[in-house]
Amino acid sequence: MRNLAIIPVRIGSKRLPRKNVLPFDGIPMFVHTYRHALRSELFDTILVSTESEEVLEICKHYEISVPFKRPARLANDTAQLVSVIEHSLQEFERRQRTFDNFCLLWATAPLRTANHMVEAFEMLVENPELDGVLATTMYNKSVFSGMLVDQEGFLKPLFPDQIRTVRSQQPIVVVDNSSMVWNRVNAFRRYKTWLPPKLASYQMPEHLSVDLDTKEDLALLQYYNQIDPLC
Repeated sequence: MRNLAIIPVRIGSKRLPRKNVLPFDGIPMFVHTYRHALRSELFDTILVSTESEEVLEICKHYEISVPFKRPARLANDTAQLVSVIEHSLQEFERRQRTFDNFCLLWATAPLRTANHMVEAFEMLVENPELDGVLATTMYNKSVFSGMLVDQEGFLKPLFPDQIRTVRSQQPIVVVDNSSMVWNRVNAFRRYKTWLPPKLASYQMPEHLSVDLDTKEDLALLQYYNQIDPLC
């Protein structure tokens, strides 16, 4: 199998400016993801998808080869990851290179390791029926206790049949932890999404599932890295 890793790295983040290149454990944030992907030995190619000259200079410094730039139109606030993936696959096809699977790796999840990539990939390989495998973590609150505020300001249970059920008896709920997703290329092409129908959950611990989006997330990453250092 030929595998492609795609690491989207744009500069123009709004909630936490420049989050993809912020220093973490001594190096730019996205470089951790690249190094873990390299360490996994799973990928024929690891692509840093970027529009930024600054990111390209960082890649050059860390000896990361970037065969092509991402168009600026795919790096604005409205750009979709689907389009970024499509662009990556098409550019490689123009260079007569095709892949069986790709792994979308978020640059802002530095605690996701090579071992996680390997274990999730093994799930994909072992079950030919799967379209993909998504990294998840347990939802740490009871979603079945959720309520809506109606137009009159009153609370309405989202799940009235479950709200009084003992939590241990409620269905298991997991959430996308925004660290990685494996897809078969043919499934991505068929469904035009990286969340295809037959998607399995690869569960990760909560403390390794921090996705950097705020200053509070950065503090959490730094804390968890102290108690469980990056390998």
